[in-house]
Amino acid sequence: MNLPEGDSDLSTRMRLIKTFVTKQYAKQLGINTDISTSRQKRQERNLWQRRFWEHLIRNDRDFAKHCDYIH
Repeated sequence: MNLPEGDSDLSTRMRLIKTFVTKQYAKQLGINTDISTSRQKRQERNLWQRRFWEHLIRNDRDFAKHCDYIH
């Protein structure tokens, strides 16, 4: 994912993407509606982990390693 030119706020972009996907697709994805107390305090749902890791893919091997990690 590349940010628009002149925009360097990746954290806000990720938050907006997570919010949109959760609100639009939670029921279709079958997300468990039981939310822990910790997540309730932060107004979080069960789809996403709290943080994200920003990483520029360096080459085909690096890409494959990340795909394997996701799976």
